[in-house]
Amino acid sequence: MRSVVLASQGREPTSNVRIGDPLEVRVTFARDKRLDPVLGVVVKGRQGLPLLDFNNRFIGGFKFEAARAGTITCRIDAIPLMPGQYLIDLWLDDGGQPVDVVYDAISFEVLQADVFGTGRLPNLAIVAFQASFTFTDSDAASTEQLDSEASTALISRRDF
Repeated sequence: MRSVVLASQGREPTSNVRIGDPLEVRVTFARDKRLDPVLGVVVKGRQGLPLLDFNNRFIGGFKFEAARAGTITCRIDAIPLMPGQYLIDLWLDDGGQPVDVVYDAISFEVLQADVFGTGRLPNLAIVAFQASFTFTDSDAASTEQLDSEASTALISRRDF
């Protein structure tokens, strides 16, 4: 791998992204011989623990053309992380064979954003991720839904 650049909302390069905004990780590679590129992008938290893993091997039926050089872009449609500092590890394979790995290749910061439109954020001390969610009231006569573009809740059933 030769370089990595982060881009978001038309800003390139960037070192920050707002909660819920897209993030592109652009990796340029060059080799002496052709390879079937497989790119892995691992996002780690401040303590170095992997939080997110993106890899074109996971996408069924998708394969890059064999090449000696090129740029691969991994687009994360909506960054699901809460505000803070993050690191990215990069992995490049030839088919399934490791070719190169760069630990802590680049860092970025996730900035606060009013993703709910309420002026409030989830408690940053207890959550690390946000996700899209919907609330419905199945017992009420109305089927009105309260939609949100982000949530930090994981709900299972428990009777009280």
